Amino acid sequence: MNTLPKFSEMQKVRTCVPDYGSQMEGFVIANKFHEGRWIYKISLPNPDQKDATYDNWVPEEHLEIAP
Repeated sequence: MNTLPKFSEMQKVRTCVPDYGSQMEGFVIANKFHEGRWIYKISLPNPDQKDATYDNWVPEEHLEIAP
């Protein structure tokens, strides 16, 4: 069953992946239904370069709305 995505484009989200130990905030820039679940392309700050970002696909269960 293809439900609607939980997060919309340009919504601010926070990653919540217990294995990484840290949370990062970024913005949803795309989404797609892939292998039975929603995944989101998130633009995140690049800790190695000031004022730079990188994009990463994250599954819905590893995201929450950022305050």
